[in-house]
Amino acid sequence: MSLPLVLARCSARSLINHSTSMDLAGVLELHSMLILEGEHELAAGLQDLVYFMLTDHD
Repeated sequence: MSLPLVLARCSARSLINHSTSMDLAGVLELHSMLILEGEHELAAGLQDLVYFMLTDHD
């Protein structure tokens, strides 16, 4: 497992658990990397986060 993939997985878990924050572009880039690496479960969690970020909460 490459270091960038390890860091991507760690970042994704932190975002999904709301332990850290990132802008939409960063989340989308991370999502794309995880899809390319076959980490579909983490990518699905980020997809839910993107949907939440784009939804009007008022």
